[in-house]
Amino acid sequence: MQKVLRNFMMFFLGFAFNSNLYAADWHHFEEMATRTINAVKKGHPKDVDQLIVLQERLMEIGVKACENYALANPDDAEMFQLVVNNAENMKVLSLPEIKQQWHAKRFLLSHGIPVEKLQQNSTTGSLLDAVVHPATAYIALKEYRRTGDSALLEQVNLELSEAVLQLTYLQ
Repeated sequence: MQKVLRNFMMFFLGFAFNSNLYAADWHHFEEMATRTINAVKKGHPKDVDQLIVLQERLMEIGVKACENYALANPDDAEMFQLVVNNAENMKVLSLPEIKQQWHAKRFLLSHGIPVEKLQQNSTTGSLLDAVVHPATAYIALKEYRRTGDSALLEQVNLELSEAVLQLTYLQ
């Protein structure tokens, strides 16, 4: 009986925390992503370092959401533990590497995560995107700062636009 009660409390606490996360943090996520999108659409953003910091904050919100979802959904805990444990590592990948490992889902598939959990336009897929797209934008902005290649700004726009679109599957 205690085990059932404990599991129920963990589920309830995870759900309650996630509800608050949806209400507050997803609003901030969308706001910061939109701020970045607007800055890169103008071309040659003035403070690239600040945009990079925003991507880190977006990733933090995504990681927090993954952690909370895993608490409330133990069947998905393994997948989200892999995402959480590798979020920082995503930032040191090249754009081709993150595309191959995370956008194409090869990293998770190689760790036995079923493909049906990785579908876009689903809660699990959208939570994954809340980490992967800001990580990709982070990489693109760092590369833009180094090279000045304006095509990278379009990449940032596309990544964050997709992340914002995926929020609709979380609310």
